Amino acid sequence: MARALGVLIVLLSVLARGQSFDLYGVGPRSIGMGGTQGASEGDYAATFYNPAMLRKGGIGAAYLWSKPFLSITETEKTSPSQVLSAQTPVDYSGVAVGFAVPLTGLLKDRVTLGVGIFVPQRHVFRSHMIDERTAYFFRYDNAPERIQIVLGASVRPFKWLSLGVGTQLMSDYGGEARFAAVLGTVQNGWVTQRTLSNEVTGVAAPLVGLDLGPFKGVKLFAAWRGEVKAVYTLPILVDLGVFGGMDINVNGVSHFAPHTVSVGASWRLLDDRLFLTADVSWEHWAAVPPLIADIRITLDGTLLDLGFHKDVISREIVMGFSDVVVPKVGIEFGVTPRLKLRAGYGLRPTPAPVQTGRTNFVDSTAHLLSAGGGYTLDDPLQMASGLTLEGAVQLAVTSGGHVEKAGPNLNPNYQFGGSVLTLSAGARYEF
Repeated sequence: MARALGVLIVLLSVLARGQSFDLYGVGPRSIGMGGTQGASEGDYAATFYNPAMLRKGGIGAAYLWSKPFLSITETEKTSPSQVLSAQTPVDYSGVAVGFAVPLTGLLKDRVTLGVGIFVPQRHVFRSHMIDERTAYFFRYDNAPERIQIVLGASVRPFKWLSLGVGTQLMSDYGGEARFAAVLGTVQNGWVTQRTLSNEVTGVAAPLVGLDLGPFKGVKLFAAWRGEVKAVYTLPILVDLGVFGGMDINVNGVSHFAPHTVSVGASWRLLDDRLFLTADVSWEHWAAVPPLIADIRITLDGTLLDLGFHKDVISREIVMGFSDVVVPKVGIEFGVTPRLKLRAGYGLRPTPAPVQTGRTNFVDSTAHLLSAGGGYTLDDPLQMASGLTLEGAVQLAVTSGGHVEKAGPNLNPNYQFGGSVLTLSAGARYEF
């Protein structure tokens, strides 16, 4: 019975996590320019980065594939019984589609609406909730395989001022299980009642943006993305008849993305052939809740008479994460009126403390190197002003690290590091 309950709890608690746009980027142009706000100008990607930058009409789609080359290896045992528990992430892929629509009539050149959608290729909805003993790359191993939708709108009261609002929408999971059983002695017992319900719900978070300019080719912008926190509660009730029962509650956070405030600027030079953009973002990781499921079991009946305490609880987890500041820069150069080349760089510090205790949230500072390009064709269907084919590559190179456990621990000391390669290709119509 205990083994069956353990399996049930695992099955119910691993189903929800991740945010692709935050981790990998939105579209080849933004990825190729380091994920800066300025790179999303006039593109549906602005719906996520800064909705105030929605201006021109267009529609686009892109395919994304990411391959981690990450490792976690044992370095030293402080006890003969220690065995390294570790796992590394697998490759990830999906499709992003989006569009921006300027309104007409009295709102012409005043209001633009935008939509961006990401659909993972392998699973429509999936994630991991990994045990605290297992060392894993918390940014990547909780694979962000779930549908993500962003909606946005920009309003331009003046030519030099644009205001934007929007929301992020993500799916989440919850449910309830009820079981009744008769225990056997000479022969096996029987499950006499089994009810399982589940539901997929939505989680929303706000987006706000500001876009000023241009002033002699210079634009200033700022954006805030609200915290995304999906909380689940999974009650499991087990009735064992005359022997009493167990009331099991599995609670936790299936996904967390911190409050993010970004400010930046862009500059157009050489008759618009050269486009420079830079951002600085503050990410409020200090507010991250425990990323491990909290499981509480309440016993009654004969189990109490046998001397067991009525409460079985999880040990407290202290995350100890810190806020980080992430700088990014991007450049786009027009080789010809049709061909543009792009490059970008970002420095992403780790918010995670050194994992000397029971937890094993593996992460380290990463250098984000990106490049890409786009080529604009005459629209063969004559629907738009141009059809742009584009691609991008990003390499996240981690600085790695070494973990030395303090005091008795089930895990030995270990080291970690590596890189993550991301490729994206797509097409955009510009109206």
